[in-house]
Amino acid sequence: MLIGLSVVSLLFALAWVDEGGHQPPEGKASHDALQRQLDARARATFARTVPFGSPEARKETVLPEVVAKAGSIGGRDGDLDQQIRVFTVTNEPGISRYIADYGGRPPVATAYAVGQTSGLRIVLAGQAGLPSGSFPTRIGIIQFRNDGTIDPDFSVSDIGRQYVDISNPQLHLVSGLAVLDETIGTSFLHRIYLLAEDRSNPSQYNFALLCFRRPLDDPSAAFTVCPGFEPAGVRYYNANLASSCPSNHSRPGAIALGINAANLPVIYLGGSVQRTFNACGDYDMAVLQVNIAGDPQTGFGPFGTGWATAFVSHSAGNPPYVGVARALFGLPAGTGVFFGGSVRNGAGSEHAILGRFNGSGSLVSSFCAASDTSCDSPSSYRNGFRGFSSLPNGEVAAVAPLSFASGGRIALVRARTTSSDAARAQLINANGGCSTPLPCNEVVLAPAFGDGPLYPAAILPRLDTNGIIDPRFFVLVGWGMVSDPLSPTDGKAFAIALRDNETGSLVLDAGFASTPGAGHRNVITWPNNSGPSAVRDTRIHAAHRDRQGRILLAGSNRATEDSGGEYDMGFARLQGGRVFSDGFESP
Repeated sequence: MLIGLSVVSLLFALAWVDEGGHQPPEGKASHDALQRQLDARARATFARTVPFGSPEARKETVLPEVVAKAGSIGGRDGDLDQQIRVFTVTNEPGISRYIADYGGRPPVATAYAVGQTSGLRIVLAGQAGLPSGSFPTRIGIIQFRNDGTIDPDFSVSDIGRQYVDISNPQLHLVSGLAVLDETIGTSFLHRIYLLAEDRSNPSQYNFALLCFRRPLDDPSAAFTVCPGFEPAGVRYYNANLASSCPSNHSRPGAIALGINAANLPVIYLGGSVQRTFNACGDYDMAVLQVNIAGDPQTGFGPFGTGWATAFVSHSAGNPPYVGVARALFGLPAGTGVFFGGSVRNGAGSEHAILGRFNGSGSLVSSFCAASDTSCDSPSSYRNGFRGFSSLPNGEVAAVAPLSFASGGRIALVRARTTSSDAARAQLINANGGCSTPLPCNEVVLAPAFGDGPLYPAAILPRLDTNGIIDPRFFVLVGWGMVSDPLSPTDGKAFAIALRDNETGSLVLDAGFASTPGAGHRNVITWPNNSGPSAVRDTRIHAAHRDRQGRILLAGSNRATEDSGGEYDMGFARLQGGRVFSDGFESP
């Protein structure tokens, strides 16, 4: 029987109480003994969930010896943690590339989820090879110890790696979460959710949600299918709102955790669905709510199926229009979900859009209301949507409330979708408006990323010197296609810190930098070690702030210079400037 479930996300952190006051083992030879000690204490004193960064969280203790072994303490905020080690491929210090077993598929591996277990192991999960022919979809999972070394105990046939084959060969991964710990009786388990698009039927694409779990008390145990996802580990969803059309597609774009009114975790799946009352070529923005077993929550949305949809008209141009949700943020206490993305008309013009569903799946019409003159939206977007007139070709690609309360702020980033518009970051008020003149003191993310499209992956809160979330700061992570004299198609991962200067303006934080005064870090790349013209194509698809305040990054990087491109899973960790033990600055 499920007796406890703990959600680890931007809003929540699980901690356990250190009652022993033991000193850390000394020397590298004692590393395995330390890890066994951590595992034993995690099992013995698995504790309740508390809000991440809250005063309650500060009373919890995350074993001081973990901090002592966690990495170089005192490094500059945003620096690569050069303690991260390489398993099979020589790379730059602090950056690693991990080859996945493709199993006969095209050699493209990408991590779509990164997380940290209660035993402080780091887990990557993603696609090991593109779907191809009759081969099943292969999911690759890689595990590290907290110091960044591959976990030798985590193995079935390949050290530090496991693979799960799904019989459907047409599952294209979109996003993922490696964020749930649960207790069942005396067992402790870790879950991974992966969102995919099912293309097995050309006339009906579906959302596909995969779920696997493994016990934390057996490091070598294989991942198994989560309850509710039997027998193959995947569930399929289609809104089925265009049954009279030649195609009836539900296409996924994003995944996020949330908490419902009963204080239970739910999962939001965002994307787009076809609707019959529109033309068959039209799509609405859509969000599906499911529980941890993958069951649609019938109380969410107007159809009794867990689906909520949003019709967004396009103010410039003619139909057909396509609305798609690509950024989600689940809110606590059953208060709903923010969804961001874009709406595109038949001429190809694309506008960024942000809206919110409440806990029952209804559009919050007071968000960006017509009476709010500070809302940067054409009149056709008002009463439930915020549009952005300053970036006509783009989409809301990441969104997160920095402090969701009366007077709170919402951080968002709009990504360019063409080569002619720069991406922008912005703070808006909780009601969708802004307290400064339009365009609300947005920050143009150029010239550093002014040469190609920008693909934000996540917005992460920053911590103050006490280990508590500071609502004035956030870090944007992602990747961009940036011009380079050696390779014009290089993708470069980035992490940019921004802050609210408390007058309503958003500015780059120059303290978070690879070089003093740069205000950003934009050179996180994995070379393929092929000489001076090596392609340095790095793509970040997932990020997570660990229990010591650092940022884990995961995605892919090019392994060869051939035109087809071979990609391996990539992993890096950024320092937090300070490493926290019990919520306070460590010595």
